[in-house]
Amino acid sequence: MRYWLIILVLCVSFGANSGLASEQPISPDESTKKYKALTEKNPFDPEAFLNLGNAYAQKGMYPEAIEGYKKALDLYPEFAEVHLRCGDVYLQLGDLDKSVYEYHQAMRVDAGLAEAYQKLAVILNLQGKHEEAITQCQQALKLRPNYPEALNTMGLAHLKLGNPEETVARCKKALELNPELKGCHKNLGLAYSQLGMLDEAILELKMAAGEGATDAEAHLALGLAYAKRGLVEEAKSQYKRTIETDPKKPEAHYYLGLAYNGQGLLDEALQEYKKAVELNPNYADAHTGMGLIYGQRGRHDQVIIEFKNAVKHNPSQPDDFIEAMQRAMATDPENAEGCMSLGMALYKKGMLDEAIELYKKALSLSRYYAEASYQLGIAYMEKGMLEEAADAFKKVIAINPQYTMAHEKLTETFKRIGAPQDEYTICRLAVEREPNNPTAHLKLGLYFHKRINIEEAIEEYKKALNLDPYNFNVYYNLGVANQDLNLPERAIPYYERCIELKPSYDKAFFNLALALQSLERYEEAIKVYEKALGANPDYAQGRVNLGLLYYAQGMLEEALSQFQQALKTDPDLAEPHYLIGVIYGKKGMIEEALRESERALELDPNHVHSRFNVATIYYMRGRLEDALREYQKVIEQNRTYADAYYNVAKIYEERGMRADAENYMAQYNKVKVSKQDATGIGRKMIKGAETLPGDYVE
Repeated sequence: MRYWLIILVLCVSFGANSGLASEQPISPDESTKKYKALTEKNPFDPEAFLNLGNAYAQKGMYPEAIEGYKKALDLYPEFAEVHLRCGDVYLQLGDLDKSVYEYHQAMRVDAGLAEAYQKLAVILNLQGKHEEAITQCQQALKLRPNYPEALNTMGLAHLKLGNPEETVARCKKALELNPELKGCHKNLGLAYSQLGMLDEAILELKMAAGEGATDAEAHLALGLAYAKRGLVEEAKSQYKRTIETDPKKPEAHYYLGLAYNGQGLLDEALQEYKKAVELNPNYADAHTGMGLIYGQRGRHDQVIIEFKNAVKHNPSQPDDFIEAMQRAMATDPENAEGCMSLGMALYKKGMLDEAIELYKKALSLSRYYAEASYQLGIAYMEKGMLEEAADAFKKVIAINPQYTMAHEKLTETFKRIGAPQDEYTICRLAVEREPNNPTAHLKLGLYFHKRINIEEAIEEYKKALNLDPYNFNVYYNLGVANQDLNLPERAIPYYERCIELKPSYDKAFFNLALALQSLERYEEAIKVYEKALGANPDYAQGRVNLGLLYYAQGMLEEALSQFQQALKTDPDLAEPHYLIGVIYGKKGMIEEALRESERALELDPNHVHSRFNVATIYYMRGRLEDALREYQKVIEQNRTYADAYYNVAKIYEERGMRADAENYMAQYNKVKVSKQDATGIGRKMIKGAETLPGDYVE
């Protein structure tokens, strides 16, 4: 009851500050000082922290802004404007996932907040989800019919979808409402250009370029409009302005090269194409331009290289480039990649038989060429030769089981033949039937995840999350997927959000701890492990990991306790025995250390660190034959175990076997750059630890 009273008082207090709107504008520095003083004077006023966050954001101090917003939300979690502004800052930082989350929170608290829908549409446009962006803009315009920013954002979405007439209508209305609206002239100019209305396009794009010399895209678009009008020098001038504004824009270099090419200035054109490719190695048109120039100069080897690069990213190539490639291949007929690339270009021209022969030739030259086999299957499908297509796709999968498109095409081929559907088909059809069903996307993500196609899994999980932003299981799976990609810093926020939504989900705690541990944030990891083990005390590997962290902090008794508790849960686990032996060794309890190390070896004969420690204790006891035998086994198991080479050299030296000693010392010097810690503790702590799979509750 007390909590709700506090919230009520805070809500009333917001209205008391309405007089602030009439105050004289102040500088960002003064604003920051003012609101910082207000938060110190009244640390329970969320609006003061909102204003402080806004002041920091205005200065570009985004981490400080987020801190201010978080403090405001700690005091008043249902403060819609704070969620909105927090989303704005995350958008500035390029963290789209967090930005989307905050905008959804703002809409949840205040469904009438038009700006949240418009900002979400901005992100959807950035993500290429233009139809969804239009839906969000429509909602914003329902709430605020004359909202110029929403009209402009919707206009951009229509432009990306190839609806320039809609863009013109939306952007013209937006400019009527706000003639200074940034970016709107550019969108309108681009739409006019798509419609072939070049005079109107040039007029709007001139205005866009005049909004600020820093708008590289406006200069580039203006250059393209000039080029379409045949105004080559004006076009070149704008391309150069684009490069001055943004030297890393490959399109500007490409189009400048194209202009030079049209003027017969081949050296200058080639130079610009090369710059475009340096900035974007996947720029197919730039590779085509380079290849055509090389063809004119008889550089057949370079033609083949550029043709392969061009076709890889765009199989549709001009006839003159294909002819240049055919001439080049006559000089190098055994080039498998060249055969495959030429086949792809001919396939795109509808020359299926010629393409098939080239794919077959590529495979005869390189039998494990998965891409050639895949393209062969595609060509067979196009000809209706389904059995041959299925065989080609099966061969691809045999070469590379993770070739997702081959699985898809094999499924499609089976379907056309009449064969039973597989798991992938079931999952994919579920998504097609119910594209707005988060569970369908989750299941398809799981299919990809189980087959180690992590990027595809993440894409489906994110689709599920957009449809159901409160599904703890999806957050968990996203955490696991990012950890599988060795990106613990990305996994951590997902685990944290999962725990917020389901505090009892112990697997999220364990994986969060592993992620923190891999980033060497040991103190945080210890706290998370302790909390997780409180919820699930029988997870042996969690106790091993916590014990390792204690060990790294010099807390030997705490580490020993965790390893012993791990053995109570799982007595057949080798690692705790080995680690207990290490601690006993540090304490000088040699008999106990030997007993534990030998027990670890009984449970896992391949536990190389235990074997090394057993050998070392034998050596300390003068049992040189036994020590030598065990060290030799260590080296057999791990050829880079430097300490084992060193100790063998010492044993041979003590025996007067100088040649053998020198030989092993030479091996030691060769591998010591990857020297193993004699205790094994020095290795990365999470090696051998599992990332817990999800329950995948639907």
